[in-house]
Amino acid sequence: MYTAIDNLYTAVDNLYTAVDNLCIAVCNLYIVVYNLYIATYNLYISVYNSYITADNSYITVDNLYITVDNLYIAVYNLYIAVYNLYIAVYNSYIAVDDLYIAVGNTYIAIGDT
Repeated sequence: MYTAIDNLYTAVDNLYTAVDNLCIAVCNLYIVVYNLYIATYNLYISVYNSYITADNSYITVDNLYITVDNLYIAVYNLYIAVYNLYIAVYNSYIAVDDLYIAVGNTYIAIGDT
């Protein structure tokens, strides 16, 4: 009897942990989406700066190379942000799976009591 009740408490604790993990995963997903927005905005700025650089014929070729390098960096940061988005979505799936497991364990523990 006491073991079943202990199992029920453990299952409920696991359920709370799974919900907490899901909340953390959602927060991380928000952060990754926000970073994706920043990376996209930086890409826009780099492209815009490339146009300004091309229009200003007095700017040296070296500055044009620097702007292009910044454009490559912005594209690479965008790639990293998309990859982090993939990881956050994957972690969300794991958190949901953990939530399902915790709910199942709760039902099992209730059945044991």
